[in-house]
Amino acid sequence: MDLGAESGKVTVGDISGMEAIYHFLNNPVRIKESIYWDILGIFIEVKKGLKRVFKKYPPPCCPGNDSEFGSRGCRNTLLCQLNSKY
Repeated sequence: MDLGAESGKVTVGDISGMEAIYHFLNNPVRIKESIYWDILGIFIEVKKGLKRVFKKYPPPCCPGNDSEFGSRGCRNTLLCQLNSKY
């Protein structure tokens, strides 16, 4: 899963490449004077994406996370390290 300020996506892949399976918008919610991520909305969209992944690629496919610091797969193993200025 890759979550950004405006959108997100659910991908599947291995060290040879990645395929984006599902894209969704990350629409913020306003509460009083502040803007927040719609955590429930994101959760629902990620679940939709995972259903598509598991329909197309049955187990042993497992979820991972992509961040600005690197991609992680099953059991939090580092798949690739991204260059970062941080």
